[in-house]
Amino acid sequence: MLSHKQFAFASALSAFSILSVAAGAVEVNKNRVAIIVDSSGSFLTQAPAAVQQAIAILDQYAERKERRSERRNSDEIAIIALDASPEMIFSGTREDLKKLDRSAWVARFNARKTFGMCTDVVAAFDLAVRFLSKEPQVIGHYIFGYSDLIDEPHAGFDPNGRPKCKPAHNEPAENFPWAALRQLQVQMHLLWLPTNQVLRWKQAIQDQGLGDLVLTYSDAETPTVEMGPPSVAHAEPPTDAETKAIVDKAKDIAGTAGVWVAYGLGTLVGGAIALALFGGITRWIARIVRSLRGRNAVSPSTPQSRNMLSPPRPRPRPVTGPVPPLSLNQR
Repeated sequence: MLSHKQFAFASALSAFSILSVAAGAVEVNKNRVAIIVDSSGSFLTQAPAAVQQAIAILDQYAERKERRSERRNSDEIAIIALDASPEMIFSGTREDLKKLDRSAWVARFNARKTFGMCTDVVAAFDLAVRFLSKEPQVIGHYIFGYSDLIDEPHAGFDPNGRPKCKPAHNEPAENFPWAALRQLQVQMHLLWLPTNQVLRWKQAIQDQGLGDLVLTYSDAETPTVEMGPPSVAHAEPPTDAETKAIVDKAKDIAGTAGVWVAYGLGTLVGGAIALALFGGITRWIARIVRSLRGRNAVSPSTPQSRNMLSPPRPRPRPVTGPVPPLSLNQR
């Protein structure tokens, strides 16, 4: 049996579990930031300046002072090279970034120019979404994109074995991960877009209802924009509507759990009653059997019963005097 303290602790733990499930996955108080840099042939002219801007953001990240509590939940950063086969060339925490030699990832980024014949925009953003959505969930999600966002995915090889690209597509592709970006509430800064690209992408962003989360910058204005890392993540208290939704969901989960608990208790109680009834019936049958045996059995006082149960015992003779010695007759 549980003591009253153990029962109270178990009840509190159950309530916490229900509320945790109702609220969804627990979010860690930090940011995840994906930096996408175009290394394709169509972006060769802007690439050096874009790399320097990415370096500036990363340096500010590395130099930013944090409290001890913030160090425990240090932001996570990923650098993704956008080309024919997008690749994550760095992934780590802010502390890892401080130890990183910038020339190492820049050298690897420059080496990716061998994949610059095509540009798979969707694959690069899919890679960013996988990084941003991994467990455990975090509070802030950010993407900094340095690209003209002209989509020319790899399309196999020609008869001579040279790689082919699909025709250039200026608008966002149909399979661009808008839904995942909306679910994560990713804040995006898209820089170095040609003017026509800004107009096309702005229209698509508005159509997706993400105008408050996604900002675009033309290649003319990007050099004048000072971009810094996101602010330190702080959990905001839920709104009244969010609190009500969490409570309602907790009630639903608690109600479902209560049904299962009641079902389990009912099964246990029913089983106990069944066992008790079975035991009572068994004892009742045993008493009947014993009574029947008692009626049909022969009394032990009769000669017949003594013969059936045990051989008769000789009655002891009283001794009144000295017993003469036993003599054996010899022939």
